[in-house]
Amino acid sequence: PPPPPIILPNPQVQRLENFKVTQALLASKLQDGRLMCAHVLEGKSHIDSLGMLGVIVSRKLAVDLVLQSIPK
Repeated sequence: PPPPPIILPNPQVQRLENFKVTQALLASKLQDGRLMCAHVLEGKSHIDSLGMLGVIVSRKLAVDLVLQSIPK
C-alpha cells in the first residue's frame, strides 16, 4: 500500500515543497562513476515524495522522467 500523505500546515508550504521536489527530480542527471541503480533509486525517491505530497505521477511519466536523466 502507498505511504500515507504528508499533511503540511498550509497550501503555500505544500506548493513550495512540491516545487522543491519537482526541481530536484528534473535537475537529476546521472554523474560519471555513479551506479545506475543508485541514480534510478534517487529518482524513484523523488517521485515517491511527490506522491506523498499528493501529486499524481503516472507510471509512464515516472519512467520518462528517470530515463530523461540518463545520457544516451
